[in-house]
Amino acid sequence: MRNKYLTVGTDIISPILFKDIADNKNIDNIKPNGGLWLTEFNEDMPICNVWIWFLVSHINIWFYKNFRKKDIFNTPCSVVKLKEDSNIFILDTKSSLDYLFINYPSLNGWFSSEALSYDFDGIFIDLNHLKNDNLSDDELNKISSFAVNTLLLFNYSCIEYYQPAKLRLEPFDFEFGFSEEDINLSMEISSEKKHVYIIDTLYDNLISKICDYIVNYCPSYINFSNNNKFNSIEVIIDFIKENFSKDLDAVLSNTPELHIDDLCDSVLRKLEKKDI
Repeated sequence: MRNKYLTVGTDIISPILFKDIADNKNIDNIKPNGGLWLTEFNEDMPICNVWIWFLVSHINIWFYKNFRKKDIFNTPCSVVKLKEDSNIFILDTKSSLDYLFINYPSLNGWFSSEALSYDFDGIFIDLNHLKNDNLSDDELNKISSFAVNTLLLFNYSCIEYYQPAKLRLEPFDFEFGFSEEDINLSMEISSEKKHVYIIDTLYDNLISKICDYIVNYCPSYINFSNNNKFNSIEVIIDFIKENFSKDLDAVLSNTPELHIDDLCDSVLRKLEKKDI
């Protein structure tokens, strides 16, 4: 394992990402809900990343994940540095998989990531090694759903720092056919080393208050299948400032290192999880 990893899709790592680690109730889907998903990162060759090139070879997934953004060619991401004493379970052999089945059983017929999260900071799934270690057809089929070697973090306290970054896909004509040779990528990594702030009750309560208000009084703002009005971070900021200014001031004064963008990101993620 390396000590630096890349997560694609956010340049703000907040504690809300790590809340509610839960096993998937769908027996056909072994991936748990919650946590932070990452892949190994090479500082010398930042674009040579297994998840980035998986997205390149499945460009429709790239555009689907960015469909609500104004610029689908720029994707926020973060380079994450783990602490040296991070307690990561390495899943790389048939015997390590059997160990999880025995010690962390789950009702969905797999192992319980939820139970594992109480004992470990995360789990690294070494897909390359697992595929060559006598797994059953069912085990191989399920583990292959991860697509690439993956680190799933359960606990944000094992993060030493992270650096916001931007993954840039040079615009190209994707409507009339293209090959991977037509795709040019670059990455800008901030030199700023940010820390994940500690979540407090005021912050948690405000997120719940905002989400409950939206769900009860203006659900049209979060109809994610049809013209979501929260289509940019600026819209969410304006909405929160207009309706929750006093609560916002209290939270920001209590947590100086917190930026309103962090709060907006947490609100949006919680709304996306709601069954509306």
